[in-house]
Amino acid sequence: FFDQWHVFGACLRMKEGPGGCDVFVKLALSQISKQCGSDKRLLQTKEACQTVLDALAANKYVGHGHSAEAVIAFVEPLRLACDTKEPKLVVPALDCFQKLMAYRFIRNDIYCPRRRTAEGTLRTHSVLSSVVTTIASCLKIPNEPSVQLQIIRCALTAVTDCEAHDNALQTCLQCVFSLLLHSMETINQTTARLHLSQMVTCVFSRLESSERKELQLPLPFI
Repeated sequence: FFDQWHVFGACLRMKEGPGGCDVFVKLALSQISKQCGSDKRLLQTKEACQTVLDALAANKYVGHGHSAEAVIAFVEPLRLACDTKEPKLVVPALDCFQKLMAYRFIRNDIYCPRRRTAEGTLRTHSVLSSVVTTIASCLKIPNEPSVQLQIIRCALTAVTDCEAHDNALQTCLQCVFSLLLHSMETINQTTARLHLSQMVTCVFSRLESSERKELQLPLPFI
C-alpha cells in the first residue's frame, strides 16, 4: 500500500518538474542493489547502482532530470542489471526503463557520448536506441513470464510514447512478434498480440499524419 502511494506521489512530481524521475530511479536501483546481495558476480552492477544512488542523495541531478548527463547516468546501472540476465534484477530494471520512456526522460534527441569505432571513425546513437537494444537482449532469458511481460510493455512504450524509428522501431516490433510466437504463457501471448496491434496502428497513423503534412500546400500570397 505504501509503495502504491509512493509511486502515485512520484507521478505527480514528474508532472511538476524533471527531477521527478529520481523517485522511480531510486526505487529501482535500491531494489536491484538489494537483490545483488553479496554475490561477487553482481558486484559491478551493485557498485553502479550505489554510485547513482549516492549522486541522487547529494542532489547532483536536481533540476536536470531531462539532461543527457542525468539520463545516461540513470541508464547505465539499469543496462548492467539487464546484462546479468538475472530475472530478479532484470524485472525492476525493465520496469524503470518503461517509466523513464513513458515520461519522456529517455528520448530520441538525447545521444550517448561519441565512441571511436574499429575503423577509427567517431559514432554516436540515441539513448533510446541503446535502451531498446538492451531490452531486446533480455529475450535471451528463457521462460520467464515476468521478464517477457516487461519486454512487451517497454516495446509498446518506446513506439507509442518515444516514437522509436529505424532500427529501434524494427527491434521493438521483432521483440513483441517473437514473444507472440514463442511465449509459453497464454496471457503474454494475448498481451503481445494486443500490443503489437497498437504499435502497428500507431506507426501507420504517424506515417499518414506525416504524409498529410507533406501534401499540404502553402496558402497563396495575396
